[in-house]
Amino acid sequence: MGKDVNFFSGRFGILKEYEAIRVDQYNNSEALNVLKYDRKIGIMRGSNCFAAVLVNELVSDLGLEVANPIDLEGILSRSFPPVNLRHNYTDSALILIDNNVDENTVNLYLAENIRNQLKKINKFKTPRIIPLSELKLINDEKSPYKLSFQLKDNAKTIYTPQFGPKNDRKVLTHPRENRLPTVDKYHRSSIIKRRKLEALESGLSALSLRANLNWTYSYYNLAGSGPGGRIVLVAK
Repeated sequence: MGKDVNFFSGRFGILKEYEAIRVDQYNNSEALNVLKYDRKIGIMRGSNCFAAVLVNELVSDLGLEVANPIDLEGILSRSFPPVNLRHNYTDSALILIDNNVDENTVNLYLAENIRNQLKKINKFKTPRIIPLSELKLINDEKSPYKLSFQLKDNAKTIYTPQFGPKNDRKVLTHPRENRLPTVDKYHRSSIIKRRKLEALESGLSALSLRANLNWTYSYYNLAGSGPGGRIVLVAK
């Protein structure tokens, strides 16, 4: 039996609290100015990693947290998923890749920041997934987004070699290793259900489940958002 799941709706005054914190605590942050309430469907549109981390902080006292990649795979495995993850995108984690190649300069500062934090807890081996529920936001004038990420105490991160750049565009199987998909070496997945990994060579980026259910970290802009974005919440 899976966890209780739903899309973030901004209920219980959380959206109003989110906006107040965005303006007052995070200096009217543009990176956080991405959530729009859709009255027709009763949920929030828009998402990026910064917004999801702040939402996670606000829903924690309600016994909820932002879904991590393992949670999303669990939702997809259900016969009757409680939310439709197709036709949207869902941010669930950061992913750090160290390949000794030139990194995109936009996230170079944040990548080094996260790298140093991981070294302190001896979890530096990459590719490494850092669930957004394991992070906090801090104001940071050195960051191009004016925000940076801080690992929570006892943060749980996931070493995921199958999500490395060498597997870019390769077909994924059902979850196995680390309860996440791995490479389908024998192409046993049906053509209709084939899902792929879309990967970058190096650096820090958002790990998102896309509308086609591919796992993607092929976009460097951590503040980017669109109307198809959804923040998925699960019970702790």
